[in-house]
Amino acid sequence: MPKARKSVVEEYDEKTALLDDILELKEEEEKVKETEKEKKSADDQKGKDVRKRALENLSKDEEENQTPKKRTSSTNVMEYLQTKVNIENENKREELKLRSEELRLERERFELEREERRERIETEKKEKAFMLQLLEKIIMEVDLFMLVVLGTAITAAVSSSPNLYRTVRKNGFHRELFTKIFIPTSLIDAKCECLIEEQFPPGLYIDPYELKNYREKGGPQFDSPAVDIEKPKELSPNLVFIIYPQQFTAIGPEYVTNS
Repeated sequence: MPKARKSVVEEYDEKTALLDDILELKEEEEKVKETEKEKKSADDQKGKDVRKRALENLSKDEEENQTPKKRTSSTNVMEYLQTKVNIENENKREELKLRSEELRLERERFELEREERRERIETEKKEKAFMLQLLEKIIMEVDLFMLVVLGTAITAAVSSSPNLYRTVRKNGFHRELFTKIFIPTSLIDAKCECLIEEQFPPGLYIDPYELKNYREKGGPQFDSPAVDIEKPKELSPNLVFIIYPQQFTAIGPEYVTNS
């Protein structure tokens, strides 16, 4: 997966997780408010019922016994009940206030943790990017070093090689005298091939006569190598870089150089 796309997916997942957390806290807060509201309503109704029954009993007592002592006792009962209800209501208000404070602290903690997660993810991204750049730099330096070593080996082999071929004329293009050597594929990988092609641009076309010999000897039946042999063009006189199809990799990449 490309880096940009991966970064977008990670950021989207983070935002989705944070949104889910916020929604859960919101739902919890709504449930708490609804529960407290129902509880308060039930308690108020109970208080009304208690006061109503007390008034009914008081009315009955006053009707049956109208003595000053009993009237005083009924008044004390009402005052006690009212005081009790007031205390209960005050306790409920304190509980609601405490719960609201807890929810506020939870939200603050959530925001703090979200910010910490965001900073941690950003730091990890920067560290990964730095390590990737460092690794690419190291690989590039190693590849360039291998190019220097490989170029030296090719030059030495060509200078002492008796395997020279006189080129032929085709489509008005006279190919110069050239030699060829083989390098095992185990010495080079795809990335290094690209670097070699950039460092040593193609300088010759392979002789079609050699392709004919490959076919007559039962060699690979490829259509053509990577270098175009039908349309000659001006090229650098350094290294011809020829890569054959996948089935030809057993023989290895072929390097053709000026003698």
